[in-house]
Parts: sequence; structure tokens; C-alpha cells
Amino acid sequence: MLFLHRREAYDLKALRAFCNVAEFGSFSRAATALGVAQSVLSRQVSALEIELGARLFYRSGRGATPTELGEAVRSRAKSLLADSEQLLLDARGVRDNPAGNVDLGVVPAITHLLGVACRRGCAATIR
Repeated sequence: MLFLHRREAYDLKALRAFCNVAEFGSFSRAATALGVAQSVLSRQVSALEIELGARLFYRSGRGATPTELGEAVRSRAKSLLADSEQLLLDARGVRDNPAGNVDLGVVPAITHLLGVACRRGCAATIR
């Protein structure tokens, strides 16, 4: 999934990787927690840093600490990730619970049967 903004593309996987590294304080701990190779997270975060044109972490043998820019990006990235998750939940809810009007043309002899069926389990108005 990509978000397009002024010719830049922000990959949600890279933002998720970045947020996880920031949360766990190291690439290796984040990789272990997520069940992926450390190199995968490193590549995703490096690609994001290249796209943004700046470092997002201070890296050391003890872990990774977000830079000032990293903290600012983290706040926005968490919001974007939450919004993208809510979008998926909303879309699935609409898909799984369709709503709206349906017009049926039926002969008068069976309208009473439809009335009985609707009273048993659907919200409908018979006109």
C-alpha cells in the first residue's frame, strides 16, 4: 500500500517497521518480536530515511534511538497506520454488513408472505 503525497510514496510496511524499531529500541529486538529478519527491517527503514533525506535513528551497539526528526515522523506514522487500519475495518464492515434500499416487484398474492418473513428477521418496509 502506498500513500502518495507530492511525488513521494510512503510504504506502510516501511512506516510500520520504523515504528516497531522505535518502540523496541533496536532493530534486532523489533525483528525478533515481529518474526522477521533484522536485515528486512533495516532495509525498510533505510529506504524510508533515503526517501525523507535524513536519519531517523541514532544507531549504536546498544540499539536505536529516534532522532528529533524520527520522533516527529513517529508521531505522524503512528497516526497514519492507525488511520489505515481503521479504513480496512470500515471497508470490511460495509462489505460484511451491506445496507440500503432494495425494490422488489411481486404479485399481490405473495406480499403477505414477505411481510411474515421480514417480521422474522429483516428491517424492511413493505409499500
